[in-house]
Amino acid sequence: MAVSILLAKQVFKLFLILLLGYILVKSGKLKASDSKSVSVILVYLVIPCMIINSFQIDYTPQVRNGLIFTMAV
Repeated sequence: MAVSILLAKQVFKLFLILLLGYILVKSGKLKASDSKSVSVILVYLVIPCMIINSFQIDYTPQVRNGLIFTMAV
């Protein structure tokens, strides 16, 4: 259950990043052509850090079982 909550929080943060980008382009702060450089930074730096951070939890049998179930599916 804790893993689901952590992942949901990370997905929410990603949607906030998406919304922020949309607002910046619509307000004129960034041009649509600037999106390539911002995307590269997000894809190669920010998102991997968020993924690693979201899995920094204590190893318990419940976490192990959830991981095994996920791999099986």
